[in-house]
Amino acid sequence: MKGKMYEYKGELCPVIKISKMTGVPYGALLRRLNEKHWSLEKAIETPIRKQKHPEHHTCILDGKIVGVEKVARRFNLNSQSVRRRINRGETLQDVVNNPVRRRTGGKPRIHLEYKGRIYSVRELSEQYNISIATIRTRLSKGWSVEKIVETPVKHTKLYDYEGKKYTARELYDMLGSKVSWDICKNRLRYGWSIERAISKPCCRRRRKQNTVVDIDRHFGC
Repeated sequence: MKGKMYEYKGELCPVIKISKMTGVPYGALLRRLNEKHWSLEKAIETPIRKQKHPEHHTCILDGKIVGVEKVARRFNLNSQSVRRRINRGETLQDVVNNPVRRRTGGKPRIHLEYKGRIYSVRELSEQYNISIATIRTRLSKGWSVEKIVETPVKHTKLYDYEGKKYTARELYDMLGSKVSWDICKNRLRYGWSIERAISKPCCRRRRKQNTVVDIDRHFGC
């Protein structure tokens, strides 16, 4: 199937021939005609914009002049982030000593100060062995960083089964049960043993049958 023909300089020509005659790149010309619906005259005469390439930066590392990409790989950083920070006037030492990790979801980065040092949530979690979920929950409650770190974490109760330790949920999933997990949790709150809470089936309540009373007989009518 032949492509659409356009009249150019008195003859019908395909786009690729017009591209060769005018020097306009074939892809750009095709895009202007088909996607933007420009006239042939406008598509040919409108100059092609030059793409801006990011400025090439070099840094001195270990006495050698190296590019940003090598610095980023050396210190496990994002090269685009390094380039932006150097453009803002930061020194290479600042960039390396205060790395900014890539964020997802568009959420703002949280900085927490404790004992004179700045931590991210993940760094505080790794340093003081507190889960990220616990830190975020405590932050949402308005706790200070000191209270977050210094308040002991309540550990989940473990149960013995065949010589090993398991959580209630692990035993529930492993042994299987005819009752729901919510019922099992409520039983444990009321002091049931883990075996009884999991294994005892629910008692079905019997509905009371409607009693028909003979009023005439009851009142002796």
